[in-house]
Amino acid sequence: MKIENREHHVVTALVIEFTAHPAQTCEDGIWLRVDVVSATTEDSKFFPVSDPLSYSVKNNRLVLDRGGVCDGGAFLPGALNDETIRGEYISGARGLRLLGFFTLSKRK
Repeated sequence: MKIENREHHVVTALVIEFTAHPAQTCEDGIWLRVDVVSATTEDSKFFPVSDPLSYSVKNNRLVLDRGGVCDGGAFLPGALNDETIRGEYISGARGLRLLGFFTLSKRK
């Protein structure tokens, strides 16, 4: 997974695995844990790779929840398709704010 800033510069790159283990989050619905296998980042504050990640799939959309923070977390929503998922990296703190973008490719 690549996470870009608003200028589409890749700031963080992750290899992640989706698990079937429940995750703790303040969001409604079923959320499962994402394990980070490896990560590199130019700015640990832009996307803290040590924060817990969780995911939910509903209505053909994947949403990643960064940090599990209630009323102020960051989310990465994107439409599911065959090979690559693309979406926005947004903050929920004090309204939605665009932080950047992400792409997630399936491992081959």
